[in-house]
Amino acid sequence: AGNIFQWFSIWAILIGGQKIISKAVFFTVLGPVVLLFVLVIQGALLEGADVGIKAYIGQWDLSLLSDGQMWVDAFGQIFFSLGTGFGVMTAYASLNPRNSNIIKDALIVSVCNCIFSFFAGFAVFSIVGFFATESGFTLDELNEEGILAGGSLAFITYPAGLSMLGGLAGNVMSAIFFLVFYFLGIDSAFSLIEAVVLNFREVSYFAQYSRAQLTTAFCVICFVIGLPYLSDWGSVGVDMVDAYLASLGLLFVGWLEIIVSAWVYKKGDTWEKVGKNACICFDACFLLSYVLFGIVSNTLPLAVDDAGEQVHSKGFVIGISIGLTLAFWVAGCVGAVVLAEGDMPATEALYTVALDGPLRLCSVINKTITNGAPDNWTFGKIYAFNLKFVVTPLLTFLLLLGVIGYANAGGALMGEPNPAYWERTIQGIGMATVIVLVILVVVGMIWPELYKDPKNREGKKESDKDLEQED
Repeated sequence: AGNIFQWFSIWAILIGGQKIISKAVFFTVLGPVVLLFVLVIQGALLEGADVGIKAYIGQWDLSLLSDGQMWVDAFGQIFFSLGTGFGVMTAYASLNPRNSNIIKDALIVSVCNCIFSFFAGFAVFSIVGFFATESGFTLDELNEEGILAGGSLAFITYPAGLSMLGGLAGNVMSAIFFLVFYFLGIDSAFSLIEAVVLNFREVSYFAQYSRAQLTTAFCVICFVIGLPYLSDWGSVGVDMVDAYLASLGLLFVGWLEIIVSAWVYKKGDTWEKVGKNACICFDACFLLSYVLFGIVSNTLPLAVDDAGEQVHSKGFVIGISIGLTLAFWVAGCVGAVVLAEGDMPATEALYTVALDGPLRLCSVINKTITNGAPDNWTFGKIYAFNLKFVVTPLLTFLLLLGVIGYANAGGALMGEPNPAYWERTIQGIGMATVIVLVILVVVGMIWPELYKDPKNREGKKESDKDLEQED
């Protein structure tokens, strides 16, 4: 019944169009903020709340920063909470005027998201401290049991803590907690469905269907997909989604977006300026250096001797990783200069090979968002540099760190294989998910007409060319 009510609510909001969605957002976004304040105030008044809050912000263990999986989970959480990689932001942004101040909007959304997440921690850990005090356990003991992280914290520990309040206060707090989860859940769900519908309507085959038909179809599909989560398998399914989609999956999508925007965009025009071979040499050497750095720096520390000590020192691992990276960088730069065509000076040729694509992307975006709004924020050259030489290696490293970490957890790299780990259902489902995504990409490369915009885009292409010529 809950699954039916949830998806009927989402369908009712989406079927009404943008006017209904904009009104629903006032409740699904602002409602949890107001209720969160109530939870924080009530939680702070409970006995033992100071224990939880102290554990939240009063105890610092900087050694945890060396835990690579923590960084993968942290980036995955930020991607998930911001909607990065889901297509939600791009779908909703497409409904804004072309000259919206997108840079300022992105900054405001990111900062507000982080503030809200930090503030929500007080509501969670105050109740956790109360739960630990009432149950007679320490936070370390609860953490060892695995109930202070992931779904266990939200669906087991926190509700158990609220139930200890008893009486009217316990019932009211439990109802508020449920409403926060409900509002946040349907807000995320209808945003994701709306993004999918908007993108599918850009595909020529699905353009024949109305928005209402696609919305109804996807809501029904998601309702059916949600049924297994109501069974005993549900917790396994949540773990699978959290492991493969909420962290690695989103990092992979973000990595692909960076590759397209920084390394593929307008690549044909760059080839015409300095030659195809120079660009291929530079891109191949730099991308390969990022991959090798991630593999070497994440696999060498796994090697241990019979005593359990690391075979390679940290200095050796860092030296090898950086040395290989610098060697490929030098090879890429020298190769690009040597293979460059035309009479362009060496420094100019290298600059063109390195930054021509992302700079042209920034130029087109800047011309668009300042057309009629000259005071809007714009992208500088440093943004183009960051896309290609900061964000790309960072996401590559984190993605490889996560993949190697999951493989090593099952004994695939070092130590004895762990059959129980590999026989878990989530492994097969996770691999199937990746395979489906790869098939979709391959199909798009072979039959690009399936993904073409049914509308006439010639006017937009000419507009983009005019913007570049004006620059």
